[in-house]
Amino acid sequence: MHRPSILLLPLALACSAAKADLSGEGDTDADTDIDTDTGDDTDTGDDTDPALDGVYEVEIELSGTESTFGLEDVCYGDGVVEVQADARTPVTGEMTCSFVGVLDYLGPQSASLTGWIEDGEIVGTVSVDLLGEPLDDDFTAQVSEDTIRGGFDGGFPYEYEGFELYIDYEAVFTGDR
Repeated sequence: MHRPSILLLPLALACSAAKADLSGEGDTDADTDIDTDTGDDTDTGDDTDPALDGVYEVEIELSGTESTFGLEDVCYGDGVVEVQADARTPVTGEMTCSFVGVLDYLGPQSASLTGWIEDGEIVGTVSVDLLGEPLDDDFTAQVSEDTIRGGFDGGFPYEYEGFELYIDYEAVFTGDR
């Protein structure tokens, strides 16, 4: 699309204004223009609250249930969630947990999260490496000056030694600053 004429419009207007006074006398009156822009360009949204800034040490509990055979296990662990209200990505975090039952042989499972503060709540994406399956899921959290509480849940198909399984999971993380 060709737009040079629009881009040159301010230049053309400036040149025509300069050529308008050809008498040689010039503009002799005192300029008294007053900028009357009364628009408020300040973002007054609730989206950032520096009082929430800090590192929250969290504990995570992730419950997993396999629906075909009814196997259940719980993954306990910890991590950190950092809130920096004015940062490009205001909420980041890393957590690890280990199963304590039939899946303990898998070793540590990990999750990382990124999020934003919207209407006083944290919303974002959690990336989980659960049973070797990379998953991205939504999470929500409530945060105050001293505590954070959030969670995520979902499910995925999983094949194990020729069996088609389905794993449901639910995680809750809580912590203090």
